[in-house]
Amino acid sequence: MRLINKYILTAIISILASTSLMAQDSFESAMEKLGFDRNVRDNYLADHLEVGVRVSHFTLDEDKKQEFDENGEFTGGFLGSIDRLEEEQDYVPTLYVRYNFTEYVGVEVGWDKFEVKTGTYFNTTDGNFIYSGLNLLLRGRYPNETILTPYASLGWSFLSGEVDYNPEWHQNGRRNLYPDDTTAFSFGAGCEVEIASNWSLDLALRYIKADFDVEYKLAAEPTSRGSFNFPLDNTTVQAGISYCF
Repeated sequence: MRLINKYILTAIISILASTSLMAQDSFESAMEKLGFDRNVRDNYLADHLEVGVRVSHFTLDEDKKQEFDENGEFTGGFLGSIDRLEEEQDYVPTLYVRYNFTEYVGVEVGWDKFEVKTGTYFNTTDGNFIYSGLNLLLRGRYPNETILTPYASLGWSFLSGEVDYNPEWHQNGRRNLYPDDTTAFSFGAGCEVEIASNWSLDLALRYIKADFDVEYKLAAEPTSRGSFNFPLDNTTVQAGISYCF
């Protein structure tokens, strides 16, 4: 069994190495077609540009809010009867691009998405809030002689919101929720693990601090029923694979 596993591992590494060389050749060929000078590639792209894909899993800090009067009667939650938020995970891989100005400092542009299902005190749902948008991270790395490169990050996510309504609550547009855009702040840490030439696994943990306001309106009324705040603070775990040119 150990021998079989050894052969399988060797095969995987060989495939990754071959893919790495093919990707590098394709990249250099594309740069030549676009007219990039080799010195430009060597000085500003090689060992600087990194592209990868990752999956994410997030956990909300605050997912329940209930208020009661002096008689113990429920009087409201985040918005009316909405008193619970439940994470709806999306494990579709997303793209990220990094540029390392030096071996110690760089930036990353990626994509964040958070979907939460609303739950009410009456065990129903009004629908799901979906927030997504670009994130920008500043990264500090610590390269060393091992295959592990730890790093820390600070960043911002520029999120736009939408609502996937429960038709029973929405009532063909009679009830409406309007989520505002929001900017989230994040900090985190991670580690790149070299698995083959130019290829790395990437593991990261980010704490993302954000909230969003939602305006509630009835179609039959010209004025708003009010603006309500929902917490979006969460801890996000990410795992990915990247290629460094």
